[in-house]
Amino acid sequence: MPSKRQNWGSGHIMSRYKSHEKLFKRRLRKPSLARRGNIFDSLRNAKDPNGDPISLQSAEYECFVFTVGAQDTTAAFMSAFVDHVLRNPDVKSRLLDEIDHFNRAGKISFPVPSYEETTTMPYFMACCRETLRLSPSVSMILPRYASAGGMFIGDTWVPNHTEISANPFVLHRDKQIFGEDADDFDPDRWLGNLQQVRTMEKYFFAFGYGSRKCIGRHVAVFEAQKFFVQLFRDFDVQYCHRERPCRVENWGINVYFEQYVQLTRRQLVPDKQ
Repeated sequence: MPSKRQNWGSGHIMSRYKSHEKLFKRRLRKPSLARRGNIFDSLRNAKDPNGDPISLQSAEYECFVFTVGAQDTTAAFMSAFVDHVLRNPDVKSRLLDEIDHFNRAGKISFPVPSYEETTTMPYFMACCRETLRLSPSVSMILPRYASAGGMFIGDTWVPNHTEISANPFVLHRDKQIFGEDADDFDPDRWLGNLQQVRTMEKYFFAFGYGSRKCIGRHVAVFEAQKFFVQLFRDFDVQYCHRERPCRVENWGINVYFEQYVQLTRRQLVPDKQ
């Protein structure tokens, strides 16, 4: 894990997460609080592979991972989606048309859409995929170890237990996979040739890959998609400062600053009889 003294990448995030350390230490000082039961108690009672209690430092690291993984990555997805839609007027127009059509047809629940309903809207789902492709929440290397016996990656031999990694931000811009316009936000790429879509899905790395794929991805997608549909159905969303919409920094996780938007309640027009 990075150090809290590092003023870059994930270390920059860790240096700002002081509250979970205080809560954990307070829990240790007052065992009676454990009767309420929460993640701190589970970590306090956790054991390492030898059956010994994990160290306080390890518990703090786990708290950091749970906190960042549970909220910051989902927030980055939400911020990126809103940013891409607002920066692309044609995308926003088509997205609103689709949401309005499904809403007028009674295919979106009120006041809160269901997750299942959000998955039936093709263009909306393409916007979600394209957001995660172009702006993956975790824009850093995701390391793995080479399998027992070693392996070839292309023409290069990688010995056993060598650490190897890939960065979704880089992989998702491979023009041989995602097309010559891989640097552009274009949801239509996910609505085109089925074989090409399957190839892109094969190399889709926003949540990692294989046995170490993000275990919380379903929860993140579930809450994000419901939020997006309800937000753009109920409100007209505009940037307050169009000349400088927001600022993004890569701290291992994309962090969005000064993303100020104006919300105006939309008047939904019923279908003509």
